[in-house]
Amino acid sequence: MKMRRLFGVLLAAVAVVACDPDDVVVTPELSVDKDAVSLTADDVEASFSVTSNVDWTVSHDADWVVSVNPSGGKASDEPVTVNVVLEANESQTERTASVTVTAGDVKKTVTLTQAGAVINYIDGYQWLAEVDDRQVLFDFGVAEDDMLCIAMPLMDGTGFGLFMAGLYEVERKDNKSGTVSFTQYDWEWDEYLDECEFQYSDLTATSVRLVCEMVFGVSDPIAFTRMDELYEIVVDGEDDPVGTIENGDYWFLNGTKVMAPLPEGEMSGLLPASDAVDGKGTEGNLFTLTYDPDVSGYTIQDAYGRYLGNEGWDEVITLTDELPSGEDYGLYIWVVYDGNYDDGTHDVYNSVTYNGFAYKAEDGVWCADPSSYETDGVRPVLVRAE
Repeated sequence: MKMRRLFGVLLAAVAVVACDPDDVVVTPELSVDKDAVSLTADDVEASFSVTSNVDWTVSHDADWVVSVNPSGGKASDEPVTVNVVLEANESQTERTASVTVTAGDVKKTVTLTQAGAVINYIDGYQWLAEVDDRQVLFDFGVAEDDMLCIAMPLMDGTGFGLFMAGLYEVERKDNKSGTVSFTQYDWEWDEYLDECEFQYSDLTATSVRLVCEMVFGVSDPIAFTRMDELYEIVVDGEDDPVGTIENGDYWFLNGTKVMAPLPEGEMSGLLPASDAVDGKGTEGNLFTLTYDPDVSGYTIQDAYGRYLGNEGWDEVITLTDELPSGEDYGLYIWVVYDGNYDDGTHDVYNSVTYNGFAYKAEDGVWCADPSSYETDGVRPVLVRAE
């Protein structure tokens, strides 16, 4: 009888041991309410909820994920919110991060996709655009004198020329805000055209595009690509932009007529024409062209050492013994463009007025003509002096 009671006690003890919760095998279950989160470049926070019947942890694979809180949790029927803090995306490239929740041998991943930055102001950046089938590099920036400058080097394989398409005045509060007044300027007719005004803080690629559509008269949208690194223009393997022609002495020839300098002592007027000698001219008809890479143009000196310019924005050529400084310097800079004309002529035009050298047969003179590089038969052939 005692043995029966003892056996019953042993069975009860075994039953107690078998029911110990620590020995119960639990199959991990994990629920995450999101598998992906889309973010803007400026979004720096994301969240998702985790529910699991076992303890869990969180890990990630991106250095732009600042923190994950909490980084883990206990088994619970109640969902736990996980907050992820991120860095803002300052680049224009989209990026992704994987945040992985692990519960036992179960893993679930939340993919964070952060969009590339949309630049909300353009101060100090370069933008590359296609304008009339040409690549044009725009340099935007607010100078210290509160002028918003746009430099447009034409990437035509011969170097680049700087142009200003209009006047930009800025009433600036700081580097990212203020009011911009834009006035389009017609260089050929020397007159101001349309005006518009917008907030400097709204200077996005879109608003810049609108301005340039007005400037260039282009109806199709102009697509801009921001250059994250300064664009270096290299022409024909040279370290620095080079001119279209070599420095040196040239005759300006059109048919049988060579351009001659104004008489010594005269400082403005229309340049006389001399008869060519064996397709060239005399030593007194030589003009010296010297390239200035800083402005992508040439100075032109006559046989008396005077510099040729076009200050009056008309056909008259002006002369000076010393080059001016500042903005007036451009009036004495000439762009030489080889348009691959069949007759071997060149466009030689002023960098500011755009008036080009042309021979007017009816008057027998050389002048600065606004239509010289649009009219056949008036452009000069540049003959290098040997």
